[in-house]
Amino acid sequence: MTVREAIDRCDALKPNQYSDDVKLTWLSELDNHIYNDIYLTHEECIPHPVFPYTEDDTVLLAESPYDELYPSYLKAKIDEMNEETTRYANSAAVYNSQYQDFARYYNRTHMPIQRRANNAFACPY
Repeated sequence: MTVREAIDRCDALKPNQYSDDVKLTWLSELDNHIYNDIYLTHEECIPHPVFPYTEDDTVLLAESPYDELYPSYLKAKIDEMNEETTRYANSAAVYNSQYQDFARYYNRTHMPIQRRANNAFACPY
């Protein structure tokens, strides 16, 4: 899924007043977390993406079918910013479940990095 696809999918499901630039920043923050918390802990880690994202055609890190976490994250952020507590709790629960599903999938299908003596990961990037 690209940045544009995630934003369009979110906007279709949850019309909102937030600019594409704000949503682009949120998606960059999410992928930064995914990269640091999931990708860097595995042997097949990829080169560090350039954050923040600036292009609509940037491909996001989580692949299909797990990429639905992106529109869900945007919807949760919108609810949080609008101070809609109940909606935020529901949106965040959906997003957190999807994020955990992706993390479990990635952990199942990629070899974790063995830690060095200084407790640092050995990813070359």
